Amino acid sequence: MKKSFTCDLAADMADMCGNKYCALTDTEDLDFGIKKDVVKVVREEKRFGGIPRGDYVTITRSRGERGIDERKYLIDEISQAVSAITDKYLSGKSASFLVTGLGNAYLTSDSLGKKVTEKIITTRNKSGIENMASVAAFPTGVSGITGIESYEVVSGLVSTVKPDVLICVDSLAAISAERIGRSYQITDVGIRAGSGCGKPSLRRIDAGSVGVPVIAIGVPLVISASRLGHLKTAAEDEMFVTPQDVDFLLTDCSEIIAAAINRALLPQMTVEEILSYI
Repeated sequence: MKKSFTCDLAADMADMCGNKYCALTDTEDLDFGIKKDVVKVVREEKRFGGIPRGDYVTITRSRGERGIDERKYLIDEISQAVSAITDKYLSGKSASFLVTGLGNAYLTSDSLGKKVTEKIITTRNKSGIENMASVAAFPTGVSGITGIESYEVVSGLVSTVKPDVLICVDSLAAISAERIGRSYQITDVGIRAGSGCGKPSLRRIDAGSVGVPVIAIGVPLVISASRLGHLKTAAEDEMFVTPQDVDFLLTDCSEIIAAAINRALLPQMTVEEILSYI
């Protein structure tokens, strides 16, 4: 029986399985040692997390020296990846957006979505704002606490808010420890809440299920313990490891993702203005 791993990153899948299930269609070395990869998944494979077919952009930071210029550059690159998807569906038209944060706000490694929504600049139903997109944000919580599946919360919000595009943010799980807190994945294939921790929601959140285009954004903050060789028990696939500095990574990654989303949805604002807000 082939061993399976919990994984959300198409780039990890490409590293492990080659061209049989996916293909690295583009790779680019950017400034500050940042790397951009585009992976096309052509076949779902449960052994590699069952990542759905589609295109995935992964932007990975280097481990080198970082400063404000590198941070602004990274934000712009992620923002451009988000804008490329919104432009595909909206063709430059003014639109409304709903940003939802998935995950458990009481668990540090799973609270990325909640932290990002706290930093989104919302404009919906606010007076004195002209020529700006309508933006709303909401954290969904998890069914273990609320008794409501993330899909149910999101679909209810979509039917009420009626956004043109839905953006879902969630913590991911990696196969490679090198990607923890460094690789940002952007895709329009949607997301299944909880898949990164081995407890996937009953339904995927995607265009087919909620009726609007869905952009999923995330960064891995956990890795399966079995990948690190820490556990040799039958339950090893259900155990996950977080880095010692996960609190710092959570703050850093949530600020970068929030700034990138704000920049993509509200291009009238500069990166400097956005960073001062969050």
